[in-house]
Amino acid sequence: MAYVPDSLNKGDVSAIQATKENLIASVNSGLEHLKMLEQSLIAYRSIVEENTDANIEYADIFNRWNEPDRHSSTYGLPAVMAQTVATYDTEALKKDNQRLAACKDAKEKSERQRDTYFKAIVKSFAALQSDLNNGVGIYNQQLFTYIEHLNKQSK
Repeated sequence: MAYVPDSLNKGDVSAIQATKENLIASVNSGLEHLKMLEQSLIAYRSIVEENTDANIEYADIFNRWNEPDRHSSTYGLPAVMAQTVATYDTEALKKDNQRLAACKDAKEKSERQRDTYFKAIVKSFAALQSDLNNGVGIYNQQLFTYIEHLNKQSK
């Protein structure tokens, strides 16, 4: 205690000190859970960006080879009957195929991580809410009710 009272009952001082320590411990626990919540939100934001980017790139590459080829055939896919002979850049096709595989892996990985990080957000939020309701709220009420009671006794 910063101030050491000399005219209050030692039992009252001990009760106030214990309640204050419990309140401070609850606040510190809440701060830790708040940091965990912040870290979970940052990780979730990052994985949402990664997942979105992978999905957009996948769709872009897939649609590049699935669109009608306006220059040489009805469709850009070799197996489709065309009205004219189409030419294909096989190197570009190979590169895009590799990127599609990489994007698919990135999508699947980020989807699993997204669920994990979302669960971490919910868990951190619940722990913070518990600290605020069950710790800070209760000890705050007890401490200041006790102090108010002592102030009323002295009047």
